[in-house]
Amino acid sequence: MTFHSGQSLNHYRLMEKIGEGGMGVVWKGLDTTLGREVALKMLPADLAGHPERTARFAREARLLAALNHPNVATVHGFETAGEQSFLVMELVSGQSLDETLLHGPLPLARALDVTLQVAHGLEAAHEKGIIHRDLKPANIRVNDEGVVKILDFGLAKAMEEDPGHSSSHSPTITTGGTRAGSIFGTASYMSPEQARGQALDRRTDIWSFGCVLFECLTGAGPFAAGNTGDALARLLEREPDWNSLPADTPPALRRLLKRCLRKDHRQRLRDIGDARILLSEEIAADGQTAPHGGESDEMRTAGGDGSSSAVPHLVPQPRRVNFLTISSALLLGLLMGAGAAMTLRARQPLDPASQPQMLQADLLLDETTAISLGLNRSLAISPDGRHVAYTGTETDRGASLMVRNLETGETRKLVDNSWVFGPFFSPDSLWVGYFTDLGGGVMKVPLGGGAPVRICPTSLSSRGATWGPDGTIIFSSSYNTGLSIVTAAGGPPSPLTTLREGEKSHRFPAFLPDGKTVVFVIGRRDLERWDDAEIAALNLETGVITTVIRGGTEPSWSATGHLLYSRQSVLYAVRYDPATGATGVPFQLLDGIATDPVQGPAHYSMSHEGTLVFARGGEISRRTRVVTVDLNGEAQDMNLPDRAYGRVRSSPDGRALVFQIEEANASVWTYDLERGTLSRLSSGWESEVPVWMNAGEQVLYHSLRDGLYTILRQDVGSGEPQVIFSQDQPLFPEGVSPDGRWLVATTIQRETDQDIVLLDLHDPKETRRLVATNDGEFQPAISPDGKWLAYASDESGQAEIYVTDFPSGSRRRGLTRTGGRHPLWSTDGQDLFYLNGTVMMALSLDSSGTFTDSPPRRLFQVDWAFNPDIRLGSWDLDAEGNFLLFRAEDPEPPESLSIVINFSTLLEDRSPSAGK
Repeated sequence: MTFHSGQSLNHYRLMEKIGEGGMGVVWKGLDTTLGREVALKMLPADLAGHPERTARFAREARLLAALNHPNVATVHGFETAGEQSFLVMELVSGQSLDETLLHGPLPLARALDVTLQVAHGLEAAHEKGIIHRDLKPANIRVNDEGVVKILDFGLAKAMEEDPGHSSSHSPTITTGGTRAGSIFGTASYMSPEQARGQALDRRTDIWSFGCVLFECLTGAGPFAAGNTGDALARLLEREPDWNSLPADTPPALRRLLKRCLRKDHRQRLRDIGDARILLSEEIAADGQTAPHGGESDEMRTAGGDGSSSAVPHLVPQPRRVNFLTISSALLLGLLMGAGAAMTLRARQPLDPASQPQMLQADLLLDETTAISLGLNRSLAISPDGRHVAYTGTETDRGASLMVRNLETGETRKLVDNSWVFGPFFSPDSLWVGYFTDLGGGVMKVPLGGGAPVRICPTSLSSRGATWGPDGTIIFSSSYNTGLSIVTAAGGPPSPLTTLREGEKSHRFPAFLPDGKTVVFVIGRRDLERWDDAEIAALNLETGVITTVIRGGTEPSWSATGHLLYSRQSVLYAVRYDPATGATGVPFQLLDGIATDPVQGPAHYSMSHEGTLVFARGGEISRRTRVVTVDLNGEAQDMNLPDRAYGRVRSSPDGRALVFQIEEANASVWTYDLERGTLSRLSSGWESEVPVWMNAGEQVLYHSLRDGLYTILRQDVGSGEPQVIFSQDQPLFPEGVSPDGRWLVATTIQRETDQDIVLLDLHDPKETRRLVATNDGEFQPAISPDGKWLAYASDESGQAEIYVTDFPSGSRRRGLTRTGGRHPLWSTDGQDLFYLNGTVMMALSLDSSGTFTDSPPRRLFQVDWAFNPDIRLGSWDLDAEGNFLLFRAEDPEPPESLSIVINFSTLLEDRSPSAGK
């Protein structure tokens, strides 16, 4: 049907054509009955030949008409005039966002304003079960008052040939502008699952929202290309160019973009409301007023609003627990002490006759941080229940120690960008203890603020600590040792427990209130999962160790007389009397707690007065994909089996790789590149940090055996490992010199932190110190010609790259000033690669083989799984000079914690003895 100005369709008069696309023509029209201007979408003529599609379109129109929100263009109705069907919609004045972006990116404040309004509109639609499916700048319009309107909600679905057909292949339509909608336009913003024709949910809109936000900040879409095929290939195979984001993009906004643009929809941001909250908080932090809503909810209550499925649920039990369902605002008032009677109610002595009700809620973290779920418990609540300390992943330069005041809602940074982990509180709640790998020590910092104080040195892989009422701190000095003890005032630590036959580690200690009993976890060499470990009690007066529970990890104490522990992401409790050793019947409390079955931590903490905090997420996967990355940052998956790869080394002949695979017991594996076979090399004992020797015929690796740190040599393919060296101090292989004589390794000394040493493989009787100071030296890398040794050191207060003569170590030179770790030489020895934060950098030698004064070159952003805080070298180059790195499958760090006030109520109610 042809249309012309002045033509009437029912009581609508056509005024002018304002758009045209694959779904038909858009006209500006006049509703002669109501006297208002409207937009009329003339649907394609072939729709009339399909009555079922016309009926379905009418149903979609009625659903859209019920969506009434200031950031969504209103659908007034669906009309038919003769054989022509058309949609009557609100006429939105102003300019479409794609037209605006033709002039370049938006300023940050304006980008936040626009996308916040888009998030508001999407949230309203998603709450009604409506998915847009074709969100892009051409479908976003800003009217003359600055109000953002989203157009064409649900129309792609309505135009499908059948309900199961993917909307990714549907043409689109715009309401004006020079770039009419097209398949190419859709391809640049569609989600990977949409491009593959899979079933869609609201996460496809979240992907498209991320594309729009990215384009607002950069002026170009993250997957823009010259044609549809290239656009689809980019969104399916490549990551966005994160370096194109403006330098002033807040870290939280970068993190939001990455969460929106996760290719696996299961790992993507699940709720656009979370994006709305973050954007409104960014605007508030910038001193602006959110234009439409933009409220910043500090808390979200669990239950009662249909959102509780995202919160770990209480394990069903015969006895019922009464929950108090309250609003976010009221709960925030309770937690912040805004009410008259309650700050943290359970601070009062527990009275069984008047037990308070239990409150559970989500506690949103500071807008610039998420919690880092590391190899130690990443959070701790103070004994008095007033503060929560946690390790925050604020920047790419380190994990900061954050503290949240539960009474005022204030979040402060206690220790900045120092690779902190494992926080714990003093008994009086006035100090926060923690570990750091800068200097490798047990630290403490006043809760009220002040300079950190070093208590004692320790290794880089401590596993938990507890602060006793007598002023002593008991901690696990490494992942493969017994417990140590030190005074909180500082001084040298002393061994407290010794590994017994068959044991591999004592970790995660916790003082009991009597001050003389410490519970901890014992892992054995045959352990497959850390939550199958043994929880034991140590009597500090007698030295006797007794078993409390078989099958659990991360014990802690409740004032109700229960011992809490975790197993398979479920929080258990058992009544326990440390004086007699008597235990009751274990019972389940809570599931869905973030736990690491490979390393053992469960991320929860219980205060003395009965408040529980925990991170959600269930079991944390440490599995990674091995990828090769060229100098331009282009990655290619090697298609190896999914395992928890922790280290990779390429053989000198380029025919094989050797891996350390992280399990409850680490093991060494080889991969034959020609045959494509992955084979286990080590067996029995925990084995790690492998290096090649003899052109790829043998592998050296480390193993802790009978309390000694041992270097073993094993033929590839057959044979038993041979012990070539043992000592009572940690010793980790890092590389073999090109002539095969020297093994360069790192060792840990309490007096000098981490040092670099040499072992003569021709006569391995003792190590010789190569670089050893009172600071930490680590990650050594020998140049291909054997003349240089590059390494990292923290002597300046942060890790930097240095180089020294090899093997003499007689001269050294600092190469970086703004940070550097993990040095590695190019295969020709002309470049030295290293990481600055998460950016791969390169330094070049001149023709004479010395370093120039030219600045380092930036290569690419490392968005792969690459644990930057580990002090052992973990990556390599393949025979073609490509980087061998890992791509993580870990979930996004949580941006909120769950908090349960008066958790003691649940303990008392669930206890098997409660009904007696």
